[in-house]
Amino acid sequence: MNFKKNIFLIMMMFCMHLIFADDYHFNNFFIGDRAASMGGAYCAIADGPEGVYYNPAGLSFSSSNYFSLSANAIQYKQFIYKGIKFDGAKESIDYTRRSFSFIPNFFGFLQKYKHFTFAFTVASPDSELYDQRDSFKIPTSTDGVKYTNNLNVDLSKTYMVYEAGPSFSFLPSKQLSIGFGLFVRYTNNRQIFQQSQVYNLENESSQTSFSSQYIRDDIVSLVGNFGIQYMPIKYLSIGYSASMPLHLVDVKSNKVTALNGLNSPNLALGYFDANVVSKENDVINIFEDGLFRSTFVKQTIGIAGFINKSLVVSLDGSFYVAVQDEKNEYADFHNWFTWNLSTGIEWYITQNFPLRLGFFTDNANTPELESGKTDQLDHVNMYGGSFSIGYATASMSVNLGATISGGVGKAQMIGGSTAIQDLEAFAVTVFISGGYSF
Repeated sequence: MNFKKNIFLIMMMFCMHLIFADDYHFNNFFIGDRAASMGGAYCAIADGPEGVYYNPAGLSFSSSNYFSLSANAIQYKQFIYKGIKFDGAKESIDYTRRSFSFIPNFFGFLQKYKHFTFAFTVASPDSELYDQRDSFKIPTSTDGVKYTNNLNVDLSKTYMVYEAGPSFSFLPSKQLSIGFGLFVRYTNNRQIFQQSQVYNLENESSQTSFSSQYIRDDIVSLVGNFGIQYMPIKYLSIGYSASMPLHLVDVKSNKVTALNGLNSPNLALGYFDANVVSKENDVINIFEDGLFRSTFVKQTIGIAGFINKSLVVSLDGSFYVAVQDEKNEYADFHNWFTWNLSTGIEWYITQNFPLRLGFFTDNANTPELESGKTDQLDHVNMYGGSFSIGYATASMSVNLGATISGGVGKAQMIGGSTAIQDLEAFAVTVFISGGYSF
């Protein structure tokens, strides 16, 4: 019986996909309570500090001389990979990834100077925290020999993104505003992924394999943001914004250790013999591809109607295009066009109680999976809604809200296999925020 072949196949499980955070979507997290509760449809409004991430030109239309805002969010994500089946296995298994994180995701202030408005913001636009252990018993038969594969999977992962920087806008005329923003982004990705298999044969003998993968990726980037906002009439606003991340420094470390064909389940990380395969790779990329390494360009067009003093309706369309470059790893994986739509409503039920609702798409930036191919990336388009209820006066505001999204798609969880599995995705974020202005 060729155990090494089966061991290698099972060790490849998940390794092709878990090294990423949710890079397969762009709307992982909305910054700011008002924008989040309106489904991210904020390009033509953007009149607070959080607006710099949607359209910095909106700063000019803020009614406050000074404004501060903080937001805290609890986020839960779940991805269920259904029907994973190994060669010779009698049954398929489902694997679930779960992320739970608490994010103090925004703080900012804004100051107006006649026709010029300045803002400084600090944000955490994305976060994923995994800490889970899963065990499976898989009845298997190979070359007529029956055995049970006891598979244990351990995943510990931290993925955080931080941004900070200034933004400003100015008014060439009363109806037109132009804005700019420049943020320093730090991406911190840590992952330890371990798998162990104990093969119990019919003759009561056993073989064991173990694999461990450690990944570290630190990226320092600059994110430029440009925006225009135009109000042709008092009750209508049109916005346009464009942004592009530029990687400056990317430090990667990847170490994989595998132990195959052992006759004892007593494993240790320090164990070494002829069955041990170890590979380590450290890469430091500084000012790659000239000075900057561009990834993708995002453009958003938005429109907002101020129906009356109590009601605002907005609609945004966002378009993402990866920058094509032979040395650009991002473009290698995401060289396709992606779009998203969002719409939101803000209604002041009374003078002090705003209700906000939103709907949005979160389309995958990966292609649909094709039969006969291997190592394809997850593809699931997600759809969601959002809401918040708040209390506001002329000088302060408090809001409580949530966003919920989900979808179904396809995935390939076993490296080197053409098998395609169903994928179910679900995400919910609950946030509370407070602001002060005068």
